[in-house]
Amino acid sequence: MTIPEGGPSVEGQVHFIDPTEVDQTVQDLVVERWGMWGATTPEGLRRMLRDRSHVLVRVEVA
Repeated sequence: MTIPEGGPSVEGQVHFIDPTEVDQTVQDLVVERWGMWGATTPEGLRRMLRDRSHVLVRVEVA
């Protein structure tokens, strides 16, 4: 992975997040952030993740 604007590169793994893995804290942050793009409710967020119209990823740096 490379940091935008020419920052350092690092090795890592990306994991797609299943809707059942989203905890309350992440759910609240995403609903707030994505509110203008259709995920205005926790149920809407889970539906978008389930239907794969949107994805959340977890990046683990080696």
